[in-house]
Amino acid sequence: MKRSLVASFIPLLCVASLVGCNKDNGIQVTNIKTGIQYLSVSKNYTFSYVGTTNQHDFVFTSDYMGVVSSEYASATDVYIQEARGVYRLRYSNKYLPGEIQVGKSLWDDGYRNTLLGVDTTFVNELQDSDSVKISDKGFKLAYAYLIGYTLEQFVNIDYLQIDKRVDNGKIVLRFTISYLGNLISYDAHDFGTSKSKTVDDFLTNGGKPFNPSRQLYTTRELMKANNYVQAVYYFGATAEESGYAAVSYYHPHYYMSAMNGSTSGTGVISINSTSRSMKGCYYFSLDLSNGAIQYATQPMTDNTDVVWYYHYPSLLSLWDNMEMLENWTNQDMGEYTPTGAGYYTSDKKLIDDFSSNFSMSENFSGQRPVSLAIDFTVTTANEPVIYFYYKFSYEGGLYVMPFPFYNFGKANLSPLDSFYTQYND
Repeated sequence: MKRSLVASFIPLLCVASLVGCNKDNGIQVTNIKTGIQYLSVSKNYTFSYVGTTNQHDFVFTSDYMGVVSSEYASATDVYIQEARGVYRLRYSNKYLPGEIQVGKSLWDDGYRNTLLGVDTTFVNELQDSDSVKISDKGFKLAYAYLIGYTLEQFVNIDYLQIDKRVDNGKIVLRFTISYLGNLISYDAHDFGTSKSKTVDDFLTNGGKPFNPSRQLYTTRELMKANNYVQAVYYFGATAEESGYAAVSYYHPHYYMSAMNGSTSGTGVISINSTSRSMKGCYYFSLDLSNGAIQYATQPMTDNTDVVWYYHYPSLLSLWDNMEMLENWTNQDMGEYTPTGAGYYTSDKKLIDDFSSNFSMSENFSGQRPVSLAIDFTVTTANEPVIYFYYKFSYEGGLYVMPFPFYNFGKANLSPLDSFYTQYND
């Protein structure tokens, strides 16, 4: 993905009052040198983007950190520390708190790149000036990471300059980089007094982490177990020619697909055998009538993780962003309506991820994702069934493709289980 010159994340610079300056670990910001030293030990400051559009702040406090946009509320993306751990807060017409990540630390577990702990001994060599260029590669790299740049982009940064000025009696440090001929600046301010009204209002009004419903939690747990069967839908030239045409078996050790009515199935199986000098995911063919297996002598990949190789639906980004789901009530999904606990999203990132996972663009060139719904239901035999409904536009029409999953925990195929046991030592 091509990065914007405007960083996707950036901690801010420091601001200090000229009279009664705030301190951190005994450091009082009075100039560029002490400002750099402050950033290496502080957990409270704000970075404000300097520009006429895309106005946003990167706010850092001991209790939360992230980007807050006054221009685009949907760009707000903050991590919050509470007693049990850390959770994410986004905003899209309403507050969207994420699930708690129990036991995590906001500042110790790398939720954002900061300058905390960076080596600042180089400041002893800096001249006493209100404008300096930084030559220390370690600090420049740390700052590049802080504003969202990669190591590859870092080599194209010509220089980093820091300028000190006074605004309304407070010190402001402006960090400017020259990147491919473009000047990109952020001002550091609210030194020691950093906060966000958006976040504070959420917390003051009783804001809490997202707590998924029992059905939604169960849906995720079942899908992440990587043991289920999928009925594969086929779009024919006519409605009469469309329908379920195949089944796919998802298992932690193997994946197999078979056409309806076929006497054989094909897929990949994980092998890690020292005695046979075999390691990786190997293609196989299974005769469903007698259990005979034929397999390739060379792996499809050296990685033994079948779940990774076939990118099982357990890896969907949806499961880490379930707060983006709303109840599926009257949202249009063609002929389909929820029969159990229904959930719906039109979030582009989540739908694009689902589309990519199931190779929709390969099967329908030029298709465009529209929405995604989930229906968690239970059969009369008390067996769970999970339906995904993917809505997309294609060649001027709107279509909805069902993805039903069932037989949770029962996708084992005994010939493949025996083969796996025999060929892994």
